[in-house]
Parts: sequence; C-alpha cells; structure tokens
Amino acid sequence: MCENFANKIKPLVSICCLAYNHEKYIDKTLKGFIEQETTFEYEVLIHDDASSDNTVKIIKEYQRKYPNIIKPIFQVENQTSKGINVQKTYNYPRIKGRYVAYCEGDDYWCDKNKLQLQVEALEINKDCSISTHITQCISKDGKLLNSFFPPQDISKNILTLEDYLKSELIDRNWTFHLSSFMVRKEIIDYMCNNQIEFFNAFKRVGDFPLIVFSLTKGNLIYINKEMSHYRCFSGGFMTNWQQDKNSKINIAENFINGYLELDKYTNYKYHEIFEYGIRYCEFSKLIAQENFKELTNLRYNNIYNDLPRIKKIAINIGKYSKLSYRVLLKLKNKLELIKRN
Repeated sequence: MCENFANKIKPLVSICCLAYNHEKYIDKTLKGFIEQETTFEYEVLIHDDASSDNTVKIIKEYQRKYPNIIKPIFQVENQTSKGINVQKTYNYPRIKGRYVAYCEGDDYWCDKNKLQLQVEALEINKDCSISTHITQCISKDGKLLNSFFPPQDISKNILTLEDYLKSELIDRNWTFHLSSFMVRKEIIDYMCNNQIEFFNAFKRVGDFPLIVFSLTKGNLIYINKEMSHYRCFSGGFMTNWQQDKNSKINIAENFINGYLELDKYTNYKYHEIFEYGIRYCEFSKLIAQENFKELTNLRYNNIYNDLPRIKKIAINIGKYSKLSYRVLLKLKNKLELIKRN
C-alpha cells in the first residue's frame, strides 16, 4: 500500500531532529535514521542550535555521505536562548513529506521498520492523526533501564483524546515519548497557520500540546512494539526541571495555565480531567515550595490518597521537619543517580 505513494510523494516522511552539543550521541541518532528500511523516500531535517562541540562535524559527515536524506541547518548563534521556537521557525517550513516523525539528537530509533510500520498504520487508519509506539529509557551512557513509555500496558491500539488525557492527568503516566510520534503534515500546517493559545501556555514543553492537539483532529494509533530509546538525564530541559526547585515551580505554573487554555479550547468537554490535573500541579508546586501544611487542604485529598506510600511518608516528615525532608530528598536523588549510572 505504501508503494502506491512512493512515486507520488517524495519524500513521504520528514524527520524533524533538534541537536545541541550532542557529540556523544548524535552518531547513534543519525545511524538510526539512515538504517530505516522503507518502500518510500524520507528526509531528515536537522537543526543544530550553534553547538560548541563536535556535533556539527558529525552531522556534516553524514550530510556528505547521504546528501539526499540529511538536510541540516547550522546556527551561528543559539536561537533557543533568544526564545525562538526552532522547530516551528526552521524545521516545519521545510517539511515536504506527508508524515512527520521526531527524534532529538540524544535519543535514537532502535527498529529499522519504525517508519514503515507507522506509515502503514496511518494509511490504514484514516481517522487517526498520530501514531506512537513503545520507547525504552536508557541512561546517559547508553545502559538500558527498566523504564518504558508507556509505563503500563495499553489494552487497545486506538486511543481517543479522552483516553489519553485520563492516562496523562489522572493516572499520571508520561504515556508516550516524542521519539515515538508520527503525525500527519496537515496537523503541523494547522498549528503553524493558526494561533493556538494553549501552545503558548505550555512554552518549552512541546510534546504534550503536540499530541493533545493531534488528538483534537483524530484518534491515536498505538503500535505495541519498542522502536525507540529515550536518553534520561542527558542534561536537557526535563533533567533540569526534575532537579531544580524553581524549575519545578515554573513548570507547574505553565501546566496549570496550559490546562486552563486546553479546557477552554475543548469547550470544557473534559473539564473534570483538567480540574484534576490543575489540582495535581498545585499540589506539586506546594511540595516544591515545602508548604506542607497547605497540602492537608481538602482540595487535595484525592491527590494525596493517590500518591505512592513513600511520597506520603516524605510529606508527613516535612510537616514536622523541613530539614529532615531535605535530607530524605537528597538521599532519594543520590539513589536515583546511582540507579541511572
């Protein structure tokens, strides 16, 4: 079935990749692109945001070998630090494919049939706007970790927006990773040509609003197969957020604003789900601020009751001694660091 499109659309898939100081990882990323086995042509749109290491050199070598596939942009000045959305500004306008796939420069694809399987899934399921699959986490040095997206088995292969929102906001799963996304180009076109307020609210957290917006236009087709690896704690934005107190507070506020805008955008159809998500973010913000007494507010009863036992213990310790809570938190972070390495 994909053969029918091979002669009509060249390339059929555009891969968007963001790179910045990824010299330790980018070779594996690019190799995962080049080794894809497909019945159609595809392109790799790489944006390097003024790397100061050997990332550019490695990309240029791949460009030399595969000039019809590897299509980079090399910045002289870092654009992200200027507040520019580099994906939207530099990669999206270059897209030629019917479908758009994603993988950042420190992650990689581990299945040579990934693109083929996802294109076929979207061609068969015309009511689906996005396809995803299983992603396994790895340490920054490449060790496989016993952690996956989705973190729990999914019993069905077609998910609605409501299914996804319940998984993310109520079950608190980080359900799918960006490296598993494949979306239809018309989704990207609509995003670029229209002002969508909740995208602005989420700021630097790009994968969640992308998948949610896709699900406002169609369903999600899930492939129950591991086809990409996500490199945890490699120094990116999410790493800093998980470690830094102020970042935790800021990201909680961003998500609260984002959920409010999303609730409005979906005409309050999923209001109870978004309300739960907002309360959870408020709860997380209070923890980051060490405002443990406020956590006993009845508004957060459901949030507290759903927490793992170890987190409940830590919160109760914090009520009586913030110092003891900080010691416990440092110990937890050290144990996680040992586990990752």
